[in-house]
Amino acid sequence: MICKADCSKIPLVLTDNSGYMGLRCPNDKVALELIKKSNRLIAAPSANLFSHVSPTQSVHVFNDLYDKPISIIDGQ
Repeated sequence: MICKADCSKIPLVLTDNSGYMGLRCPNDKVALELIKKSNRLIAAPSANLFSHVSPTQSVHVFNDLYDKPISIIDGQ
């Protein structure tokens, strides 16, 4: 879902300076449990480099971002 962001409550940078945000809810048991147990909203970028295909497996994330300070939770 795309909606106008309330930039008095969140940094404009989270909207890529557009004033709009894309919201989604995962359809994955592990991700939903992580969100539930964290008891907070989670803001996260896509787990791929700009212009790279979106990953469908954790190894794809690792292959793109292996040299970055990341943690990968593989719920498979």
